Amino acid sequence: MPIIGGGGAGNVAGSNPAGVGSNLNIIGNHAYAYTGLITSPAGASTQHTALKFKTPVNTYIVGYGNWGYAAATSSDLTAIIEINGEVIFREVVPDGDSIDSPIFWPIILPPDSIIEIKYIFDNGSDNIWFALTGEVYA
Repeated sequence: MPIIGGGGAGNVAGSNPAGVGSNLNIIGNHAYAYTGLITSPAGASTQHTALKFKTPVNTYIVGYGNWGYAAATSSDLTAIIEINGEVIFREVVPDGDSIDSPIFWPIILPPDSIIEIKYIFDNGSDNIWFALTGEVYA
């Protein structure tokens, strides 16, 4: 898990110029994290980590998260956000339902915190993606 700090021109240490992966990227006062399309391995009710990063020490981030999936099998989907190990968001899309457009939620990411976004498919293998975008404040 990369730990990023302020400073540096353009991308800071640990970021990904393409922007896809499990890291938080900061450019100027903008922050983003994109998973790209993830194919979840088959396995009943197993949690998988989509994004995991630590926010900078002296800044907080105000923004939005969103997620979506393309169901390949019939299974419940659970999305979970944790800050410092505490669940702050949990949403379940029941078996047979579909997400026609991304689900958005507002979020404030506190300074010096570990953010982890997880997902669970209760049956089979499916495709999912997550994205966080926001502004950085000192």
